[in-house]
Amino acid sequence: MTDDPHRGQTIFNLFRRASSTQVFKFLSILSICFIFHTADSCFSCAYSQDAFYSIHIGSYKDHSNAANRVSAFETSYGFKAFYRYEAVEGKGGWYRVYVGRFDSRSEAEERAKELMGKHAMPHYSIRTVEQDTDGYYLHVSSYMIRIQAEEEVQRLEQQGFKAFFAEEEVFGKRWFRVYIGTFSDERHARRIGTELNMRGIISFFRPKESPRRVTAAKKTALLGKEEDDHPQSIPDGKSAEEEKGGVYYDFSVFAYEDGDYEDAEKNLVMALKFDPDDPFCNHFLGKTYLKMERYQQAENCLNKAWKVNPDMSGLPYDLAFLNYKMSEYSKAAELFAEIAKEDPSNVLAYYHAGISLYKLERFGKALDYFIGAAEMSPSVRANGYYYAGICYWKMGEIEKAAEKFQCVREQSESESLRQYALKWLEGIEKHKKALQPYSLFLKIGYQYDDNVRLEPLDEDMYADEDDYVIVGYFSGRYDFVNRQYYKIGAGYSHYQTWHDDLGEYDLLGSIFSLYSRYRLNPFTFGFSYVPSHYWLDSDRYLRRHQLNADVMWKVDEKISTRLSYTYYDNNNYQNNDRDGHTNDVFLYAYYRLLDKTGHLFGGIGYEDNSASHRDEYYAQVKTKLGVSLKIPWDLDLSLTGRYYDKKYDHVDSFYGLKREDAKYYASISLSRRLIYDWLNGCIEFNYTKNNSNITDYDYERKVTTLSVIARY
Repeated sequence: MTDDPHRGQTIFNLFRRASSTQVFKFLSILSICFIFHTADSCFSCAYSQDAFYSIHIGSYKDHSNAANRVSAFETSYGFKAFYRYEAVEGKGGWYRVYVGRFDSRSEAEERAKELMGKHAMPHYSIRTVEQDTDGYYLHVSSYMIRIQAEEEVQRLEQQGFKAFFAEEEVFGKRWFRVYIGTFSDERHARRIGTELNMRGIISFFRPKESPRRVTAAKKTALLGKEEDDHPQSIPDGKSAEEEKGGVYYDFSVFAYEDGDYEDAEKNLVMALKFDPDDPFCNHFLGKTYLKMERYQQAENCLNKAWKVNPDMSGLPYDLAFLNYKMSEYSKAAELFAEIAKEDPSNVLAYYHAGISLYKLERFGKALDYFIGAAEMSPSVRANGYYYAGICYWKMGEIEKAAEKFQCVREQSESESLRQYALKWLEGIEKHKKALQPYSLFLKIGYQYDDNVRLEPLDEDMYADEDDYVIVGYFSGRYDFVNRQYYKIGAGYSHYQTWHDDLGEYDLLGSIFSLYSRYRLNPFTFGFSYVPSHYWLDSDRYLRRHQLNADVMWKVDEKISTRLSYTYYDNNNYQNNDRDGHTNDVFLYAYYRLLDKTGHLFGGIGYEDNSASHRDEYYAQVKTKLGVSLKIPWDLDLSLTGRYYDKKYDHVDSFYGLKREDAKYYASISLSRRLIYDWLNGCIEFNYTKNNSNITDYDYERKVTTLSVIARY
């Protein structure tokens, strides 16, 4: 078209000849065209900021398939790819895989054809990938360097999240804040933030409404400047003082994200100077003190926030967590349970309610929360199932415990957690073996005895002669009734010695037993009847009937106790003066060491003996102390010490004295597995010394034994 110098005049003449109605119509049409043109330009500008073009190469229902496709594509072709979860109308949610970010469709098409030429993909489509602008977002990190924000956005997008960054000015400094979104409401945003935090994808989050509207104009307040200098920096009708406090609050968030809790505390204290009752600042300061393990200060701040705004999102959870950290498990469990009831999607509330109840040993209720958390969230599934397995174990449901530990073993991404689950499974197998209806034990040893007993079960008379001895011991049992909580069975044991030189002191023992046990957590009750016969050099020596009742109390994971009462009826074939009865009471205690490499044990007891002859009446106090340890080279070490204080009731008819003895006993043993789990080698040393006011009963004895032990 050529320029016409009379064009303007021609148009003017047209307006002059036209009616006023025609002019009005013309101007209206012209205005509408102008508005659409302007709107189109504005839309294009906004669109360029909120969307980009990308190459869509596949859609998957499974998250892992999308992730694998992204990884394989980047590895093979060296071009950035990502996936994101998108809802497709009528088809549900899909993980869509995209390649690249392009400013124009033509640029995306050009790159797609290039990749098709490399056989990188069988098909593709060019799609517009939009950033949402309404609803709630999660502020997840802040950077002062733009490229760091860009890299963080790419990382989040590659994991399937809608992410972007916004440039914002705070305290006159430029920050690049990274956001994830959008979400329909704050509760939804907070739930997803909690989930991502548990999975380790983000370390911090704060729900914010429409962060794209939170522009630089809203964040340019400069502390120390007059309000009139920056009237545009006071948005939404806030006062200058409120805005200054808000800026300090933002700086505290930045410091908190970076793990600089001291700086976060400093900024929050400054923010509270502008409004001491601000519930948000008090809440966040309480969270900061929680991180610093300054629990009393955290409690003060959180309670202050609670008084002002008890409905503040996240505050009940932090109060519950504070009680948990302060070992107030009952209160923590109550608060976590209430949070979980009000928000059934709160995974962390479920999980920590379970942990709190677990600490209180309320395993049945804890179990429900652990399973609920595990089934709700893949990120806590392994931990939830692990503790659920322990709860099942505590409740005696061994098969269900094994099932949960096996899930942890197969699914957990944590190597340490898988190893813990494996140890539990190994322990369960050992426990199952212990629950098998039968067991066998065999021990054969060769020993040197420097002071052979003349009366093997009496321990009063010794030959003052040494000898080498072969010692054999066998026992077996069978449970007629074998249930999780109770059992009834019978057993037999056989003991025999063969001396090299002093064969007249060879001892043979034949011992039967009938027993029953009943477990009612945390107690286990037992009763047994044990008839036994002993022969000395093939001659009958002693017949004994023994009744035993005991109760074991498992105080906690480390401590257990056992109280036993035993009654003996003795018939001595070679010395009728010793026929009689014995009553014995003993209290044991066991303590498992923290690293589970052994345990301490000890006890104290009292024995009262009566017999046919008054010389054999006595009472004695018995004590025992020892330790069993796992030591290097796969050795088991056991150290035991005993002390007996024995006093006779009457003056001895032969010596004319009331006899008093003090006996000391010490032993040490080392054992180790030999080739098979059921086979062990053992070396033992025993030392006994008896001090008596009647010198004929003074003696020392040392015995060393090398033996092989088989268990099945």
